[in-house]
Amino acid sequence: MVFNCKICDKAFTTEGGLLLHGKVAHTEPPTKETAPPKQITESKKPKKSSSSLTDSDSYIKEKIAKYNAMKKKWPKKATGMINGEKTSKKNLTKLFPPETNVFFNGKLPAIPMHPKLEASYAVTVREMKNEWIAITLTGKKTKVTWKEGPLSKKYRVMIPTMQTK
Repeated sequence: MVFNCKICDKAFTTEGGLLLHGKVAHTEPPTKETAPPKQITESKKPKKSSSSLTDSDSYIKEKIAKYNAMKKKWPKKATGMINGEKTSKKNLTKLFPPETNVFFNGKLPAIPMHPKLEASYAVTVREMKNEWIAITLTGKKTKVTWKEGPLSKKYRVMIPTMQTK
């Protein structure tokens, strides 16, 4: 079935297409009442001279400075966790510096680790083929996981992640 526009004789295959054509092509746009122009008052506030590039540059410099400060306090050798033992919040706060930010449930933004720690954790250590070990601390509500091992002639402890159970 073919639907024809009564005004311009254009053919459409659906009634919806004809209705849409009528609303779009053959209705006049609503006229706006013109109000007297508002007077623009000049603001005496100084305009910001910084651009987004300088903001991002300063943000990156700040992040690099925080990372370098944390890197100095970061563990340089094995954490000494033993499979089947328990560890406390006190031991973890000594192990990782207070500036440590972790991904919680894998979501951004990274949050500080120390306030989210529980009183005690059960330790699970899993050895991998490449001489690395994966350490999982299981508490009542959260799990803390990180890996450590040799990397480019040095021993590395990676930044932990936290998850809810």
